[in-house]
Amino acid sequence: MGGLLWFWALITVMMLYGCGGGSPASQALGTSVVSDATASDTNSNATPPMPPPVVDPVGPEHQAGTWNGLTTFHLVNQTGGAWTDAQVYWAIIGRDPVSGVFVYADLAGKLVPMQLSDNGPLVKGGQAYSNYFHTLAQAHAITLPAMDSARVLMSLGSPMYIKVLKDGAGNIGYAGANIENPTDPNQDVVFDFAEMAILPVGHPSQGIFVNTTRVDHFGFPLQLRVQGLNGYDQTVGEPLTETRDSLFAKFVAEVPSEFRALAQAPYSPCRIMAPSHASFQAGGVNANYLQPVIDAAWAKYRTQNLEFALDNLGSFVGRVNGDVMTFTGANGAKHYINGKPSTSMVMLGNGLLNDASGASDVGTQLQLQAQVSAAFNRGVFDSPANWHNAQNFYPAGVASNHYARFWHAHSLRQLSYGFAYDDVANQSPSLHTSSPTDVTLRIGWSVASP
Repeated sequence: MGGLLWFWALITVMMLYGCGGGSPASQALGTSVVSDATASDTNSNATPPMPPPVVDPVGPEHQAGTWNGLTTFHLVNQTGGAWTDAQVYWAIIGRDPVSGVFVYADLAGKLVPMQLSDNGPLVKGGQAYSNYFHTLAQAHAITLPAMDSARVLMSLGSPMYIKVLKDGAGNIGYAGANIENPTDPNQDVVFDFAEMAILPVGHPSQGIFVNTTRVDHFGFPLQLRVQGLNGYDQTVGEPLTETRDSLFAKFVAEVPSEFRALAQAPYSPCRIMAPSHASFQAGGVNANYLQPVIDAAWAKYRTQNLEFALDNLGSFVGRVNGDVMTFTGANGAKHYINGKPSTSMVMLGNGLLNDASGASDVGTQLQLQAQVSAAFNRGVFDSPANWHNAQNFYPAGVASNHYARFWHAHSLRQLSYGFAYDDVANQSPSLHTSSPTDVTLRIGWSVASP
């Protein structure tokens, strides 16, 4: 998931789709663990044109005044008739920022604590699951207070299968979709999500932090609009001028051969899988895709200095000794990458690229690791002057993350979360306002007027 440097919660927008084939309108179908104690989740093209402004169902309160701490979420079915509102289910789950417990939102916007006894209304594979879902036919909007670690789940044809769990310490959590698990009950679900946190009035970072993401996969076109006081109004995500089917076809046509299978069976037609969750993982056929570039960089900087400067962090000199890359700041402080990273680590931003070991300043060390991850994904590690120059990302002839490149090329303002640290250099579709009044998520499928 994206937004690793933010106060992220997760808004997951999900659609059920007959992955075995058939028309979505004719099919009615019927995870990862999140706990207080443990957590595990699971040729550049021109940017599509910005669609014309749309009128969303918001009131005049977003023009001026003092934020009351409430934000209204609008869920818009823009599938061009492929799915009816009666087929679209949605639920909001997350944490209450005051108590810290996991909750779901009822139709009135009240945050209700999850309980083990919630499991039971839905059954699949002999397992009982909760049902926190409503349909768009019942309501298209909900007004929420501050909410952390939240997901707004949407599905078509059936609710999703979410199991409430309790750990050994008695903490309540839940298991959501785990797209890497072939036995997950949501494998035949086409889903997507944006990520967000709403921080309460008076918090030093009050307001909303929200973004769409392609870090894990692509399920369907999704557009995000945030409106707030003092005229704040920003839109990110896909433009909804390309159909879901056309994006699948364009992906296969526009990426190198190593990436094409990500949009083919067994992932298609449910999703286009992110490389870090598929064959680019350790042990996969493309596990060493970036390794020649990584190896060459580590070899080069055993005998040469890697010199660069970063806004707000200052200048650094990098040098490899053994397999450890040491960054020495202008103040003499040292920061480390404690070994040579793998392709999977680069794409996921984990392991040696999310490692505070030996840090004199943990924040700076993790920021430097994020910069290195982003530079390798974008094919510009050996050109520090281009680390923040988007026009020079994904150069021809250099191995890079073409899954991420594709989504930047097919997103509004070329902003996308194609890998975990794609917010480096402000390339992610991350939005923030301290006084949000309205958030609108538009779900695409076929091209149609709003």
